[in-house]
Amino acid sequence: MCACLQVVDIEDRTNKDLAEQIIKVFERLCSREASSIYEQDGLRCVLDFINNWYSVIHKDSLQSALNVVVKLIGKIDPQNSPTLDQTIESLSNLLLHDDTFVSDNALRCFATLADRFISKNSSFLILSFYLNRFARKNVDPEPLMRYCLKDVLLRSLHYVSKSTGNTLTPVSSSSTTATSDSTGTHTVSLSASNTRGVTTNLSVVTGLLSTLCRGSAKVTHDLLRTDLPDALESALCGGDERCVLDTMRFLDLLIVLLFEGEISFFLL
Repeated sequence: MCACLQVVDIEDRTNKDLAEQIIKVFERLCSREASSIYEQDGLRCVLDFINNWYSVIHKDSLQSALNVVVKLIGKIDPQNSPTLDQTIESLSNLLLHDDTFVSDNALRCFATLADRFISKNSSFLILSFYLNRFARKNVDPEPLMRYCLKDVLLRSLHYVSKSTGNTLTPVSSSSTTATSDSTGTHTVSLSASNTRGVTTNLSVVTGLLSTLCRGSAKVTHDLLRTDLPDALESALCGGDERCVLDTMRFLDLLIVLLFEGEISFFLL
């Protein structure tokens, strides 16, 4: 079935129907035997299928395919996955999807991946939190930030839903955000054309930011050199009570990390 997904001729009606039925079968199998699909490179096959054919397959098949990805992503071993970077790139493409259902599920996949990174050696991470001088080899979730994740998270803080629909209203007084990378500072526009991937579920956003900062001093260091403070202020000023509470929890974590010296050697 995985091999069939890789060579499907989507323009042929029979092939298209077969591929969509395979996705439905995978969805059912994932409730019991997700490991067997993952071991046959099923995650890559389904991600490629979504990225290549999301515009022509039926909506319910797309939803089923995303459900399969959400299930399989929890099987990744960050230390022993030869296709990890490819998976991160594929999820980043989905993160910028125009359909909020697709982008929201991609963000949840990133949250699961981040948990997989820092849970590989949880007792060691607890120790390093207090002693703050042990290297975190092979458990740092920084690779998740290689593509567009950082920008999407910051945009989501800058833009808060003001209605029950999908309309997103900017709550920041500025129209741009300044972000920095290893080569210097660059500007990320917050215009309407650059809001792809923005989610209205701030709980997922702040939860993912918390996981990334707990697991990586470098991620925390880089985020603090973006417009993160302005983005957090936007979320606090423009969000509802739940949004404010989630944002305050993340701020509390940042303060603890700073004053416990967790990333002090990066700030020198």
